[in-house]
This record gives sequence, structure tokens and C-alpha cells, in this order.
Amino acid sequence: MKIVIIDFGKSHHEYIETQLKIFRKDDVSIVTSDFMKENINKDIAMSPNFSWKTKDGTRNAIEIFDLIKLLNKTRPDYVFINTLQNDWFKYAVIALSIYKSIKIVLTIHNINSYFERPVIFSIKNYYKLFLKILVFKRANIYNVYGEKLKQYLKTKVKKKEILTIPFQLCDLDEHVLKKQSDNSFKIVVPGTVNMRRRDYTMIENLLEYDDISTSNIEIILLGRPREEAGKNFVERNSENKKLKVYMEFVTSEEFHYQMSNADIILAPLIENIRFDGVTEYYGLSKEGGASFLAIKYQLPLIIPKYIEPMTEIESSTIQYEDVLDLREILCCLIRQESYSSYYCEAITNSKKFELSVVRKAIESQLAQM
Repeated sequence: MKIVIIDFGKSHHEYIETQLKIFRKDDVSIVTSDFMKENINKDIAMSPNFSWKTKDGTRNAIEIFDLIKLLNKTRPDYVFINTLQNDWFKYAVIALSIYKSIKIVLTIHNINSYFERPVIFSIKNYYKLFLKILVFKRANIYNVYGEKLKQYLKTKVKKKEILTIPFQLCDLDEHVLKKQSDNSFKIVVPGTVNMRRRDYTMIENLLEYDDISTSNIEIILLGRPREEAGKNFVERNSENKKLKVYMEFVTSEEFHYQMSNADIILAPLIENIRFDGVTEYYGLSKEGGASFLAIKYQLPLIIPKYIEPMTEIESSTIQYEDVLDLREILCCLIRQESYSSYYCEAITNSKKFELSVVRKAIESQLAQM
């Protein structure tokens, strides 16, 4: 199979890694930014089957048209467009200019953004929506990260096929550090400290309870603050011994170390978030990254009750109503009353995302399309 992956982004390099693992035996060309290639695992990137075009993807019109000519000449079986949040004009030009016999697989990160008009009028938002619709209509196959998103997209799209390539895999060959026996119960909150996306005030309130503040719980905010409110929160809590915070960029080595030593993941997500003037709902029209970190590191996940849990890991996902409910849940977990059962479920659920399992499923899906 001949495949081209196009991703001009400067974040979410993990998804290209996932695609390259799945299609490792195929003839794959990757068109992307220098940043993406530099951050992808070198052992994965250097397969003899892969060829790379970087310089930030394509910087000018000449390079765009050279890429289109190359695609029309080589006629790959599939062109994967990993559209997350950027360069829609480039994607639209490419999608509309390559032969219709070439199948385009469009990865959809935020489903509602393709179907709803921006709430706040903005020429930029409507221009982006127009370009996105052009790419959306040209695509032959849509791709989302999980079954629940697929079912939600099916309520809006009737005629086209939908793939489900997960954002990350449970890679059993990857070295995972053993948790250190320091008797602490480590709760990791992954992601940049962004008050628009997560309820960090709830964490602050949680630590005020004596049975939490005097327990062996340690909460790690695994990401630097992104905006002013996030910086204020981190600075305000920098002296709290129960809370580990970062003011600077968290390296991949530190991130992997903390995730490997964690007992559980906490994702105190806000119910919905607005992108380009359109409201998206976690677990329904978009999937949070914490779900796939739970899969990769084989850990239970805690989320609010108003968030739809990912179908594939529902049995290892714990949901809370409010801070009092979360307090009670954590007190039970640190007494080991229920933690072991959730942990065993997490390991079982993660095995659904082993490379061999996912590769077989994707090959089967593509064969039927």
C-alpha cells in the first residue's frame, strides 16, 4: 500500500508516530514540519520504507504545486490529512487539486467545527469554516480517534466511511519504568495548565480537606501554565507540598518519568470548550488526550460525570459529581479498597490498543472501504 501523510502542524507529533507504527510495512511518505520530524521517535522515523519532506511542510506556492504534481504522478492509495488546527488554505488547495482517484482520509479532531456556524461573527472563523468544508466534502474517508466519536459523527454523515485510528497505542515494547516504592499515591493531571480546559480550582479546594492534605496523595500538574490565569494558579500553589507544579516546558523525558510512576490520571475537564467560535464537547465531539495517556500507560482515569467516558476504557474510568465526591473516591482508592480492580481493568482495556490488534483492525477496515 502506498500512503502519504500530510501534517503541517507544530504539535501532536504523537499521532504521526501512531500512523507510522501502524503502516510501518507500507510505502509511506510524510510531508510535515521540521518540528514534527525532530520530535518523532528516531527508531520509528528512520524506517527504510519512509520518505520525508520537511522545511515546515511547504512554505510557498511553488512547493505546494510541486507536492500536488508529485501526488498526481505517484498516485498513492491514500492521502492522510491530519488537520488539527492549522494551514487550512494549504490543505484545501491540495485536496481540490489531486486526482479524484486518490482517496483522501481526513482526520477530524473537533467534529462540531465542520457542521456548526461560529457563535461570534469573525471573518477569520468563517473563512476557516469555508476551507474546512471544501476539504471535508472532497475527503473519501473520515477518521476519528474512537468508537464514541465515530457514532456521533455518523449522526451527521450518512454516506461516507469512517475509520477509527486511535491517537496513541499501548506499546508493550516501550520501556515503562516501574513505580518507585515511596508509599505515595501519585495523581497526574497531564497537559498545560489552561484554566479554559480544566478546573484547577477544584484541585485547590480538594487539598483543603484534612483527610486529603494529611494523606499520602501527591498531585502532579504535568505541564507548564499556558495563559495568565494558569500562571497565577501555579504561582499561588508553588509552595504546596502536596502539589508538584512546573513553570517551564516539561521535557518528554520528565513527562514519561512522571507518567510511568503515576498511580492514576485525573482529568478535571471543563464540560465544553470553544474552538473558532464553535462549542465542542469532550467525549462526544472531541476526545481529550488524557484518555489515550491512560491507554498508553495502562492507568485508571478519573473524569467528571458530565464528560462522556471513552467506550473502550469505560470500565477503568471513574467519574465524580463534585469535589466532595472526588474526595470520597480518592480516600477509597488510597486505602486500596478499589484501586487494584480499576488498575487491572486499565491493563485489560489497554491491550485493545496493542499495535498488532490496532493494525489488524485498520487493515480490515481499509479493505472494506
